Amino acid sequence: MKNKGLTRRDLLKVTGAGGAIVALGSQPALAAPPKAEELPKVPRKRLGKTKKEIPILLMGGSMKFDPRFDPKFAECMRFGIDYFDVADCYAGGTAEPALGAYMEKAKNRDQVWITTKSDA
Repeated sequence: MKNKGLTRRDLLKVTGAGGAIVALGSQPALAAPPKAEELPKVPRKRLGKTKKEIPILLMGGSMKFDPRFDPKFAECMRFGIDYFDVADCYAGGTAEPALGAYMEKAKNRDQVWITTKSDA
């Protein structure tokens, strides 16, 4: 089966179902959650002459993260978003350490593309 990528319709199905469960206030009996390889993936593009394939969407680092292990990073990876944009000034200086802690526990540094900035 060819992976056609994540469409807006797929995204709405996945997030809409989760929102409906939260709105109802209870969890109905559900089948086992899909495995990461079964989920639709964000489409990828070649990055210039590097020939690296990166997702067309990235995870920005300007929000609050759990410095021990933030599940937002893991959820991004499940949908093929392995490109993270962090800087030492994002989220009050917590974005870079939080991403570092996630990668240390997930043991996936070789699977992640990182963009960062410096004001120096």
